[in-house]
Amino acid sequence: MLLKSLASTYAEAFIDNLKPEQYAEAHEDLTTFAELCVEEPRIKLLLGNPAIPDDEKLKLVGSIADRGRFLKLSKHFLMLLLENERLGILSDVAESFLELVREHEGREVANVTAAVELSDEQVERLRNKLSEYLKKNIDVNVTVDRSLIGGMVIRVGDKIIDSSIVNSLNTLRESLIEGWKSENKT
Repeated sequence: MLLKSLASTYAEAFIDNLKPEQYAEAHEDLTTFAELCVEEPRIKLLLGNPAIPDDEKLKLVGSIADRGRFLKLSKHFLMLLLENERLGILSDVAESFLELVREHEGREVANVTAAVELSDEQVERLRNKLSEYLKKNIDVNVTVDRSLIGGMVIRVGDKIIDSSIVNSLNTLRESLIEGWKSENKT
């Protein structure tokens, strides 16, 4: 929880220094660098090695940022994370940054769990319906869970819309049990 809070603080500081038109590119810079550290473990080892002087590590980060044509602010932000020994939370920072971007742009995320794969057209119709219903711009993340049998479960913030067949069957089962109990009491 503390690391999430710390990541959020760094993300807020970063977004405060960007123009809205730079948000997407800045997020791409952060995720690209984080993915590079995962794909190339040598980079992560070099950056975390206390025997390597800080100025060499800064040069490495600067070189990667230059080759990746990162925004100047992204480059400096990554160097700041390195200097403060916070590159280890970069993925969390990128996630917090994306949440802040959505907040600034008045967007929310709908996490949809469907019983079957949804086509692009179905996802777009769902996005439009949710945007209309919630009066917000909605980004849709879809996962498939075949145990739902049919239908879907939609989570947006603290709201849950459960139209799955499993939920309908459970509700029916509970209703039948309650009816049976009330009939057998008398």
